[in-house]
Amino acid sequence: MAVTPARVYRVDLAGAPHLVRASTPAQALAHAARGVSQVRVATQDDLIDLVAAGIKPSTAGEDAEAQPQGDQQQQA
Repeated sequence: MAVTPARVYRVDLAGAPHLVRASTPAQALAHAARGVSQVRVATQDDLIDLVAAGIKPSTAGEDAEAQPQGDQQQQA
C-alpha cells in the first residue's frame, strides 16, 4: 500500500491560524477542528428543532453561495 506524502497545511479556524502536517486538506481540517466541533448523525428531534429554527440542511461539496441562509449563519 502506497503512503500519501504529507504536506503542511494552513488551517484558519475561528480566526486563528494553525499549521498541520497531513496527507489531505480534509485531514488537516479535521485535526485542527477536533475538540472545537463535533459531528454526529442528526436525531429526529434535532431535525425538528433545527428546521423549526430556520436552519436548513446543506449538501457537502456545494459552494458556500449555494448554501441556505440559515446554514451560513451556523458556519460564522
